[in-house]
Amino acid sequence: MGSRPVGVVLLIPNAPPSDFYLVDGDPRGLFAIDQATGRLTTAAPVDREQVEEHALTVVAVQTDRSFASCHVVVTVTDVNDVVPTFIDNDLSIIEVPDDAAVGRALYKVRAWDADSGRNGQLRYTLEDRSSYFAMDPEDGTLHLARPFGDLGRASGNTFQLKVTIEGTFK
Repeated sequence: MGSRPVGVVLLIPNAPPSDFYLVDGDPRGLFAIDQATGRLTTAAPVDREQVEEHALTVVAVQTDRSFASCHVVVTVTDVNDVVPTFIDNDLSIIEVPDDAAVGRALYKVRAWDADSGRNGQLRYTLEDRSSYFAMDPEDGTLHLARPFGDLGRASGNTFQLKVTIEGTFK
């Protein structure tokens, strides 16, 4: 369910006339049960990044005071609601020899997204006006895209590169 709106119907029991009670598993008051119908709904927003599963106990009491209990597990599914972040936020300085081979892996950018599954997948993008570098969009590895030969061996050139990350959206 991710960060879904309040009032999402989770369970409608098929039972004889009873009074229904949510008796266990909801210390934060995230769920509500209609005492007359047994309809279980969300009473507050739920978020998979906080709690992925909620184990609830519902009791149905009939007019003759007989009762039955039911265990309900609510699994909160993910929505793409978390902004990805870099693990290493500091400026990184990479020294590359003039004779480095094209395709050589130079650096791996690391990032993280708390969303799960497809929602937690990241895409890396490189802003490089020089065209000497390339970025693997899926794993964040920076590669040498063309030789430095035309710059001269004692050039001491400096390149400033900017990497951005974004979460994958449905």
